Amino acid sequence: MAEVENPAEPFKRAVSAALRALAQERELVVSFGGDDAGMAKDGEARLPQPTNDLNPGEVARVRGVADSLAMRMRYHDDSVHARRRPRGDVAQAIYDSVEQARVESLGMRRFTGVADNVTSMLDSRCRSRGYERIDRFEDVPLHEAIGFLVREQVTGAEPPAAARKMVDMCRSWVESKAPETLDDLGRDVDNQDLFARDLRRLLADLELAEAEDEMEQPQDTEMQDPSEDESEGGDGDADGESGDSDGFDAMAA
Repeated sequence: MAEVENPAEPFKRAVSAALRALAQERELVVSFGGDDAGMAKDGEARLPQPTNDLNPGEVARVRGVADSLAMRMRYHDDSVHARRRPRGDVAQAIYDSVEQARVESLGMRRFTGVADNVTSMLDSRCRSRGYERIDRFEDVPLHEAIGFLVREQVTGAEPPAAARKMVDMCRSWVESKAPETLDDLGRDVDNQDLFARDLRRLLADLELAEAEDEMEQPQDTEMQDPSEDESEGGDGDADGESGDSDGFDAMAA
């Protein structure tokens, strides 16, 4: 008698294929589980381990993490990021978080499936961290709130319901100190170096980091407009609908 396949295996294969396609990394090794789930380095991406029952919330979270990693591999350049990275823990946390918001926003703007999956992941994260209980500006995690402001600027999507109150508190503060910089970030989202320049200016306006010395700034680089990619993600499902492969959606219905 043939051994019955673990029901999570077709889902894992589908997510892995979609991640490789969206990241445009055919040889990427995808694994599941471990303390570093949600990380990608040295040609390997590690995702959360799904349980066998594959409840809808868990499926959405794993897909969202996979799409988030794929967008970072596709649209992020470590060397560009490092050149403009500021000093200071708070400034660095915001700088890193907003760059992740940038790459996710590019994917959300282009791929409907990525938008759905990342939105589900962010909603789950906000609820699990209890952001709806934040009532004071002093308790707002600025790196998260400013990241949501940038996503909203680029995609038009509202923050998750659990985060809206804290994002609105942060919005008032940012707009009072840097009323034009969010517009600049939205305008330059396709160019990582220009975006990082705008972000450094935002951090300086918010008095969270020193202003960049204009004489020491790196030259603006010509980066490919994501809208000009020749392919829609290579092999697999370019819309990020990772559950369609291997008949998973039919199984889960």
